[in-house]
Amino acid sequence: MLPAKWAEQTNYAQAGDPVKAAKVIVDLAGRKSLPERIQLGEDCFTAVAQKLARTARDQTHWREISISTGYLPDMTAQQQITQRRKHNGPAAGQPDRLNAQATSRER
Repeated sequence: MLPAKWAEQTNYAQAGDPVKAAKVIVDLAGRKSLPERIQLGEDCFTAVAQKLARTARDQTHWREISISTGYLPDMTAQQQITQRRKHNGPAAGQPDRLNAQATSRER
């Protein structure tokens, strides 16, 4: 559908009042403190709230797997790379890059 045709068909069919939305946007421009994001309209607000709730549930459910990929806090990156290599062996082309990254982080 061409943009002009879409605009023609949706004009005055939106859930919210575009004049009120424009006023909010203009008013926000004059504030010292701004939201990172703002949803205009109850439909948008509800959709984002539902998405955030799903994300929060996913984070709770998958927390242990998500955080399991970090380095152990009691070992330096270089020590962990060395330990991993002893266990798994070095990956082709990886040792120099991994050593350089670990060394630069530990400085």
